[in-house]
Amino acid sequence: MPNFTVRVMLSPGLILQRYRTATEQASGLPQVYDEVDGTFLVWQQQDVVAGSRYEYEIEALVESTKWDVTLDSRARVVTHKVDQGPAMVEESLSLLVKAKGSYLQFLPALYDQDELMGRFLMLFE
Repeated sequence: MPNFTVRVMLSPGLILQRYRTATEQASGLPQVYDEVDGTFLVWQQQDVVAGSRYEYEIEALVESTKWDVTLDSRARVVTHKVDQGPAMVEESLSLLVKAKGSYLQFLPALYDQDELMGRFLMLFE
């Protein structure tokens, strides 16, 4: 029977909070690796049944930043079949994190100096 590996990379700047499998067929806990270029989660799934659906969920917190940054993450699934070689599919996500809200450019500098007020204004954007 075929099996597969799911590998998810969280960019530095994303803090891993929780992860889980969202379907009963999916295997439970992943292996978690913290490396210089990000946090990696790897799930190994054995004995895959044709037509089955597997879902994995990851929740991460975005670190605050003083500059605008783009956080890139990606997920890769590699299938392993006995009679064929491995097959791979990959998806990526880019998340733009703004350090300050764009409304601040239209307000007096006093609002820019107060971090709490700046974050409060970002809620309305």
